[in-house]
Amino acid sequence: MMDGGSSKGHPVLDDPRYRSARRGETWAVFLAILLAFALFHLVISRLIWSEIPLQTDTGIWAYFAARMLEGATLYLDLWESKPPGIFWTFSAAEWLFGVGSDWALVWLDALVTVAVCGMTYLAARRVAGAGMALFAVCLLSVVMSHRVLADWGDNLEKFVVFFEMTASWLVVGSARARSASLRWLFAGLCCGLAAVFKQTGILLLVILVAGLAFDWRALGGPRRGRASVLLLAGAAVPWVVVLGWLVSNGTMGGFWRQVIVHDVQRAASPELERARLLEPEHWAGVGRHLLLAGVLLGPALAALILRAGEKARSAAAAKAPRQSALPAIDVYFVYAILATLVFVLAPHGYGHYLLHAAPPAAVLLAWLASSRPSFSERPIVCAICLAGMLIGLWQLGDHFEFLLQPRCDARRAYKAIRERNDRLVDVVRDASTRDQSVLLWPADHAVNYYARRRTPLEMCQAIDIFRGRVRLLDPPLDVVVQRLMEDPPDVIVDWSPVAVERRVPGDPASPPELLTPAGGYSLAEDPNPNHAHVEGRLLAPLKSWLRKNYGAQSRVDDLCTVYYRGKPWRDWREYLLPPARARTPGPRPRSP
Repeated sequence: MMDGGSSKGHPVLDDPRYRSARRGETWAVFLAILLAFALFHLVISRLIWSEIPLQTDTGIWAYFAARMLEGATLYLDLWESKPPGIFWTFSAAEWLFGVGSDWALVWLDALVTVAVCGMTYLAARRVAGAGMALFAVCLLSVVMSHRVLADWGDNLEKFVVFFEMTASWLVVGSARARSASLRWLFAGLCCGLAAVFKQTGILLLVILVAGLAFDWRALGGPRRGRASVLLLAGAAVPWVVVLGWLVSNGTMGGFWRQVIVHDVQRAASPELERARLLEPEHWAGVGRHLLLAGVLLGPALAALILRAGEKARSAAAAKAPRQSALPAIDVYFVYAILATLVFVLAPHGYGHYLLHAAPPAAVLLAWLASSRPSFSERPIVCAICLAGMLIGLWQLGDHFEFLLQPRCDARRAYKAIRERNDRLVDVVRDASTRDQSVLLWPADHAVNYYARRRTPLEMCQAIDIFRGRVRLLDPPLDVVVQRLMEDPPDVIVDWSPVAVERRVPGDPASPPELLTPAGGYSLAEDPNPNHAHVEGRLLAPLKSWLRKNYGAQSRVDDLCTVYYRGKPWRDWREYLLPPARARTPGPRPRSP
């Protein structure tokens, strides 16, 4: 007969193996829930992104890819400062799923994000258990889909880090396998492919070459000389293809100037971007973005402190041999630190730059969580890790509000942008035919992409004309203006802000005054070679030329003004004053 009041425990329930199994089951359930949440988050993020129009970069890439399918040549007809990888990728997506839509590009980002998380999991398994690796990757999936850090998605950093994490998985901590030589060759291939998407894609290649030079233990396998040759040979393969493509198109000079020289000059010039490193707002922005990724970067910082302490104690006590002093996890420390520095030191420090550092930081998180008891016995490290994760989770509140609250400020702002873009697309389509070119002013390649109309302003920097960064232009603005005159658009849609007010408010007899942006880029504003802003001075010849060659302006509500080539010029008073304003473009004047 059982004694319910007995103080003895149940022999099975008290078995340590049973308690361990129960803890394992609880952990497995937690991970399953976390994985389900990560997948839900991935899908819901893209569904919401599908309500947002293409942003500046993705709009340019989509438009250029569509033009390449029509026969335009990158670096010759299309001025772009990025390597060709993203344009080939977008061209393939548009060729498969159609031009003028963005749904395939949204889900391309989902595919790339899953691929990045998958490779990060495999890399984390080199230094951590399966559970901790999965836990870190689930957090990574949220960061890689953050509304600020990832914006609309398809970030170049995602493509870069996918190939780099694949390369690291191939050789870090596994290079003594029988297939070590083949692994080094394919790792080089991945590093080369990373650089085909963005210039910073050479980062891991540099780290691996340095590791071979210093004989890091994590990079064992074939002899250093042989491994170096295999790595560099693999990295050269994609670039042999790229160089052959450039030579066949006659665009080697354009590629060198636009992708290499221009970016170096822009980053190094004290008058352009480098000067931003001295501005407080740059560092304030860096701090804000680091906090947004705090759920990964906080634990990564704690892992760095833990690892530094371990190495200091080991050096003091054991006096270990100096050769091959860097194990697998330290390669990811170097990778995460350098990738973060790329973001910190980038003069315009956009949040998506930080996505390059997120996967190696996730590997460090997995390693830290698996480093018991050394981790749990150090309260300072635990406190830093916990504080970082809590701050990071708190910072994610705005992101989750964006996903779950349709009426939040960010969602409403994006909705307004989508509605404006849809209206601009309708205006462009109504005012032109498929074979005509349409210049959006300010430039908006996404609208041209959706409307499927060519713009003569086919350069990625066109938006800098309207953002006070005219000095970044290469070619300079006067050359850009000359090219517009040589390749005139059939229709111009000027959606820059413009308004009319009476000199004496409330007095209808008072003379009207035209209100335009201070920068001097409004086409309605009279040419002024002595304008207070450099943009206004440099655009004066363009405005004078427009008045001789364009006209029949039609105002569409408060949205934009449409100009037609070969029609007589109208003074702004004829179409901006309330009695004369039209609410639709009306009958479309045909260009001669």
